Amino acid sequence: MVDWSDGKLERPHAWRRAPLRFALAMRAYVMAPWGPRLFPWEATWTRDMTRLAVAFLAVAAVLTLLDAYAINHVRQTRGMLHVVMHAITDLGKSEWYLVPSLVVVLVLAALNWKLREPRIRAQLAFVFAQAGFVFAAVAITGIVANIFKLFIGRGRPILFDEGGIFQFQPFSTQYANLSFPSGHSTTCGALAMILILWFPRWWPAWSAWFLAIAMSRVPAGAHYPSDVVAGFGLGLLYTLWLARWLAVRKAGFTPRPGRMLPALRHARAWYLTPRQS
Repeated sequence: MVDWSDGKLERPHAWRRAPLRFALAMRAYVMAPWGPRLFPWEATWTRDMTRLAVAFLAVAAVLTLLDAYAINHVRQTRGMLHVVMHAITDLGKSEWYLVPSLVVVLVLAALNWKLREPRIRAQLAFVFAQAGFVFAAVAITGIVANIFKLFIGRGRPILFDEGGIFQFQPFSTQYANLSFPSGHSTTCGALAMILILWFPRWWPAWSAWFLAIAMSRVPAGAHYPSDVVAGFGLGLLYTLWLARWLAVRKAGFTPRPGRMLPALRHARAWYLTPRQS
């Protein structure tokens, strides 16, 4: 039997424990959102978040007045901006972020953290939690967006000539009837919030960059502007809610009383020297 108490392991036999370590790490990852609330007084959804949701819905509603104009304008315009928007639109594909984050989670789950010093273990925990958060946020927001698409069934711009901007076929699985909300834009909203959580001082830059990628779906002819704004708001607010949900359980985040954005757990490990840890 190997003695794990002092963090020492006979290296020739280390691989034998890898499947067990991996299973335990993945179990901890899956069960983290369902742990007990350690901060029951902290709400996971706030009034400010409600105000943001209402604002996004209001903007999306107003933009329906411009949806027809936007599609006609896009069809008649082929300038440099149109070319640039076409070039960046694929950056909103979820697989660009799901695959790398999942690989990081799986690799770290198989490592033997007990052989590392406390500071390194804290850093591994930070990367593991945040990679898992990225995967969950992007994946679940995509699923939620697809559920809305299925129930709403709004026709895409490719059907514009047939019946205008208000065409609905709920429960249709055809691509042409899955316009609202935009899936790419939902992913962009999730990514914007992830980076806002990591680097809050740069929130205008993250918001502007990913909103630009989301809006590129209009020149691409895949969505109306109202689809884009609704999707972006969905991804942004769901990801924030997920972070706050995890924070009250100290899973990757911790609450900051009176603030909308939770703090990153274990982030301090990156600033400590080996002696301080």
